[in-house]
Amino acid sequence: MPKRAERRAPQSRLAYRITAQADDRAEILIYDEIGVDPWTGGGIAAERFVTDLQAINAPHIDVRINSVGGSVFEGNAIYNALVRHPARVETYIDGIAASIASVIAMAGDRIHIAANAFLMIHNPHGVVWGEAADMRKMADTLDTIRGSLVGTYARRTGQPAEKIAAWMDEERWFNADEAVEFGFADEIVESREIDARIAACLCTYRNVPPALAALIEDRAADTPEPEPEAVRDIEPEDAGKPVVPAAELIALAAEVERTLYRTVVL
Repeated sequence: MPKRAERRAPQSRLAYRITAQADDRAEILIYDEIGVDPWTGGGIAAERFVTDLQAINAPHIDVRINSVGGSVFEGNAIYNALVRHPARVETYIDGIAASIASVIAMAGDRIHIAANAFLMIHNPHGVVWGEAADMRKMADTLDTIRGSLVGTYARRTGQPAEKIAAWMDEERWFNADEAVEFGFADEIVESREIDARIAACLCTYRNVPPALAALIEDRAADTPEPEPEAVRDIEPEDAGKPVVPAAELIALAAEVERTLYRTVVL
């Protein structure tokens, strides 16, 4: 067994929101990393998510996603809970569904993606501490996990497993048109440019390296003020804050993903 230090994770905060839009419809907002950060307690815990999901009696659930991923095991538990729920589940990719968050998106009976949103798939990552045998065992474990993820994407998209695997090898990003073309989404929904609130959501993940956080802030500061009609839906307290263009935001999110999101198997 790999050697590791024992530590107790702090209690997770509630990192998602469930609202009732009507008696027959509920909405779940997933706008955070998947799985609990062991140091800060942030992120979405599958256990609490599934418990709350089971309490929903509405026959229709909309799941809105803006997440760059997190723990494969926590994400798979959330995906499976959504798939087995008796309600009709429709998923909406509002900004980013990357890494294991893209698997959660596959749980939708119908998958919608905003015109300016993105989906990303890649191979699982892992860290281990130990001798050479531990490293080899980790590599085998990651290959097993990879095969499971390939199967999930292939079943939902209808794409050959070999093509899915090749995309994961290259860390493939899909824009909305590509997501629909290759079966990762069913339709594109029109949307306005990603605004300052979603930019803030991506930029406030715990553990973002200080240099990257500074880069995000600098780019936001250099962004011209938007035209009045571009901010008509921004809350009053957000008025005057710069809006980060979607292309810039996606490039920065990719850097965040490479730094933060991995499968940790210890």
